[in-house]
Order: sequence, then C-alpha cells, then structure tokens
Amino acid sequence: MKRLILLAAAAGFGLYASAQTQLSLADEMRLARMINDGAKTMSASDVPALPSTSILFRVTDDAAIDALRAKGVKVLQQEGDVVIAEAPLCVISDACGVEGVTTAQLGRKRFMRNDLAVVATHVDQAHAGTDGETSLPNGFDGTGVIVGIVDSGLDPNHISFIDNDGNVRVKRFWDYTNAGREYTETTIPAFRTDDKYETHGTHVAGTAAGCFHGMPGADYSGVATGSDIVMAGIQGYESDFTGALRKILNYSIAQDKPAVVNLSWGSNDDGPHDGTDAFCRAIDNIAANDGIHVFIASGNEGDCNYGVYKELTEDDNVMRTFISNNNYTYSLIYSNTRLEGNLSLWGSTSDEYETYLDLIDLSNPDEPLYSMKLDATKRFVASGNTTPPSVESSANINRNCTEFNNVYSSSYMGGRITKSSLNGCYRAEIAVSLSTTSSKFAKYAVSVRAVGVPGQHIHGYMAMDSYYGIAGMSFSDKGKEGFTDSKGEGTLSDMACGKETITVGAIATRNDDFSIAGYGRLYEEETLGEPVSFSSWGHKLDGSLKPDVLAPGSVIYSAMSTPYVNANRSSLESDGNPIKAQYVDAANNRTQYWTMMGGTSMATPHMTGIAALWLQAKPTLTTDEIRDVLAHSCTKPE
Repeated sequence: MKRLILLAAAAGFGLYASAQTQLSLADEMRLARMINDGAKTMSASDVPALPSTSILFRVTDDAAIDALRAKGVKVLQQEGDVVIAEAPLCVISDACGVEGVTTAQLGRKRFMRNDLAVVATHVDQAHAGTDGETSLPNGFDGTGVIVGIVDSGLDPNHISFIDNDGNVRVKRFWDYTNAGREYTETTIPAFRTDDKYETHGTHVAGTAAGCFHGMPGADYSGVATGSDIVMAGIQGYESDFTGALRKILNYSIAQDKPAVVNLSWGSNDDGPHDGTDAFCRAIDNIAANDGIHVFIASGNEGDCNYGVYKELTEDDNVMRTFISNNNYTYSLIYSNTRLEGNLSLWGSTSDEYETYLDLIDLSNPDEPLYSMKLDATKRFVASGNTTPPSVESSANINRNCTEFNNVYSSSYMGGRITKSSLNGCYRAEIAVSLSTTSSKFAKYAVSVRAVGVPGQHIHGYMAMDSYYGIAGMSFSDKGKEGFTDSKGEGTLSDMACGKETITVGAIATRNDDFSIAGYGRLYEEETLGEPVSFSSWGHKLDGSLKPDVLAPGSVIYSAMSTPYVNANRSSLESDGNPIKAQYVDAANNRTQYWTMMGGTSMATPHMTGIAALWLQAKPTLTTDEIRDVLAHSCTKPE
C-alpha cells in the first residue's frame, strides 16, 4: 500500500472536523488515501470530471437532499430515508455537515461470494407433484413467478434459460456495466454477457431457475424451472444493487407476478451488522414492498476468524483478543511481519464500555507493556514520523511511547470510541499499521480489551479491503488463557443483516471433487448434512441469529457462461472453474457448458428457487410467512 507523503498528512489535518461524527474511522482513512491518490475513484456511474466516490446518506427530509445537490452531490437514487449518491472527494466533508444528514458512509464494492442438491431438499418431489408419500394437486416449477438474478458474468442465452419451445425465458436484462441499459425478449438473443471474465452469475441463475434436462447421464437443472427470469449484470457497487432491485420490483408490479431476487454477494465489513447502516436500510426499504422477496448470501468467511464475540457476565465482564495475521496478510501487504487494517467493537446495548489497546509480551500476557485507553477523540500512538491518515491534529499523535517504539517501526495504532448515530450503541473504532522484525513479531502482539457491564455482548468485526474483498487481519487468542478466540461467530456479511431479507448459509450435500481455487485457499472435505465450514454466521446486536436457513452450497454443478469459456479457456482450471460437462445444442450448433462451484453464493439461489415454488402455490405469501414456513419445515443441524 502506498505510504502517505507529506501532502497526504497535510490533507488530513483539519479536513474532517465537521464530518467527524458522520463518517466512520475506516471511511475517514479511506477518504484521506483517495484524496492523496488523486485520481483513484469508486465511481459507480459515468466517469466524473473530478475524483469521486459513491456515498450513502441518511437524511431527515427533502431539504437535506436539495442541500446535498447544492454542495455538488449527484443523487442517483432515494429509498426511504436513504440517499444513494456520488460525490467529488473535495465536497464530502461539507456534504457530511449538511443540516438533516444524520449519517454518511462511503460506498463499497461488494464481492461474489445440481444434481444432488435438488434431491437433498426434495425439490425433485415438488417438480413431480408428490411429497414422497402422496400426490400433490400438481407439480410445482415456479410458473407465474419472476426469479431475479443480480450478479456478474451472466449468459442469458445459455440453454438452461431456453424453454422447450426454444423461447428465451429471460424477459429483461439490465446491464449496469453499460449504465443500466435494458434488453428485452427481442434484443436479448443478440446480447452475449455483461462480463466475459466471470461466470458466477450464470452458475447462480442455473441453480435458481435452470431448466435444461437433456444432459446425457446427468441432470444439472435448477429449482424454479418454469419461472420467468430477469437479470441485472452489475459491477458490485451498492448503487447497482439498489437500482436493480427497484427495476425488478417495478417489473413484477407491471407483470402482476410475485418476484424472488437473489443476491449472492457480500462484504464482511466492520459496521453494526444489525441492519441499521444505510445500505441495509436501502435494501430493506425496497424489500418491504408487497410481492418482492430478497435472499442474500451469509458469506464465505466462517473459517477466516474475521469476527469475535463474547457475552459479559458478573464474573467476567472483560473481553480480550489479539489482532493477528492470517492466510491473506501477505496477499495484501506483502509482508509476514506487518499488520494493517481497521476493526470495530460494538456493544449490544446503549451502555458505555471501556476499550484499550494493549502491547503484550506473549511470555507474560497478563501484564501489558503499554496500554492505550480510547476516548471520543481520535488518538494514536506512532513511531518515527508516521502519520495515520485523516488525523486532525499532530497533538493527537503520541510519538514518545518508548515501549511501542522499541517493538514497532514506521507504525501506528489507535482510534476512538463513540456512541453510534446508527443505533445508539457504543462503537470502538480501531486502526493499526504495525511493522517489526520477525523475531519481535513472534514475541510481541497488540490485543484489544473491552471492559463492559454484565449482560452486554461485545461484537468484533474486521474491515475488509475495499479492493480485494478480504481482510489481512483476524482475531485470535494465540493460545493464551483469558483471551477470546474467533470461532466463526461474527463473520456474517454485513449486507445480510436486514430485517426484510432472508439470509442463506451453506450445508454440505456432497463432498467429492472438492478442491476449489480461490485466493489460494482449498476447501477441505465437508461432513454431509452439516453446515459447511466456510459458511458465515453470527448474532446481530439484538441477539437474533443469522443465517435464517442453510441450503446446499458445497460442490454444486450448474450452468457456465459460454462467453466466459471462450475468453478464458486456457485458465479455467487455475481460476477454479473447470468444465465439468458440455453439450452441443443442435438448434444453433452452440456448445453449452457446466461447471462446479461451492459457497453460500451457490446455496442462496437454491433457496431463492424454492421460494418461487412456494409462491406458485400461494402468490400472496409475505417474506415473514416464508420465514415461518422455513422455521416449521427445515431440519435443524445437530
């Protein structure tokens, strides 16, 4: 990562004073880095004249929106009290100070996260019109229901999406790589794909609604084989999701048909994970409408140690955990003796708690060499001339800590603790950049210590890198007594925490052929009938547990984008997307392909398709009623 030069330090001082209670610490530091880099943008629309980024505001009234426009903010969409916008970097500080703006968060890119599967969930019986013992009035295949796929690497002309009469089942396609351009049934046959370097969306769509049964010796069709399909090809910007959801809702209203929408994307960021952030609220505001039901992947970080959780008691009201490296540290910062990133601790109640950063000699972990107590002012301890991005005043940097300087060079650690305007809970925001020698890295570590009140739950979340979608740090007890280890709790994707959506995790229904490439990690064999190790989960701040349901997500065979195969034939194996089956369509002499993938991305469309079958039987089902059916019909893992 580029070291900040003097210009960046100068830009940081005084820049965020008016916005200090608006942007999170992680966002303030991201903004300072973007200003330093100048031309780097997170633009979700057309290329702007000034370096810009997407940003989400929560507002109290229309006057605030008018004031934002007057500051130079481009409003892309409004959903309830949430404004999805784009703003030049130079106006964000002023925009955050607009009267009526209650919160602001920089936009983020979200990341992509079946033959035996349909048997495991009895979809084959629903297709056949039986419950296994008695006959049903008819078979169910999603007829009369719209399946919406919001994804990347979509091939709408795959044979999986062509009906028996040769008609395209994809009724609309919105291409957000081309400003949301709309294609209809008459223009879709000439369209190829939104992204020839990706096939994730085609695989997801095939699981949810693929209808091709003609594969000799195998059936890789999906669940809602008779449904109408609409697709949105996106780049992962939050405005892509909200724009696509609104278009799908409007289309379902025009067609007078219920819609299920699949979002196999996510990002395990350091937000509240309770549905109160602006992006979750925007999704909820759309999903709360009658006739639309949104299903979101829980995430694939269940075994990555990105979350930590502890319930405080009368006898033990302290949580201590180490900030540690992980398998991705070197991938992000090219060093095994350095840590860099952001994290947050959230209290589950409005009670204030104390937070400390402790420098620990691992041979004597109960006696910190140095402790830094966080307060409402952003403060850091730093070595040398290192200046953390976005610090308002050099007076808030302690460069004279002998213990810290003896261990770390060109480093900093610090943060603040404030009451969040999102939910009224206290949030400790922490940023570190720690560099040392290999011998000292093995001997010393930084831990986070939270001292709260009995009955309070402390939730810790690592912030993911905004470009790669992974975190280079994790939580660990390092084998030390009295410290809390990460066991998967809290790894839930933050966009999967809304009140009006259904979150889907993954269960194993097959465990053969299970080497899946992805950031260098190979998934080991999983236990059939049990949650898959990578499936993310966690408690929300209100104590409720997510995901809502588990569906088949390991070793899933489904459709593969032909444009993707043609463009990447030499790297399919190394990309983790090997061709597992192919079929030459005699109608057009076009070769069709299928591949194998694993993840909650694969589990979510299976549940999306099942909901379409239920809606065929009862089109007026609400999302709460779907959740209730799940609670009374699913088998609970041991």
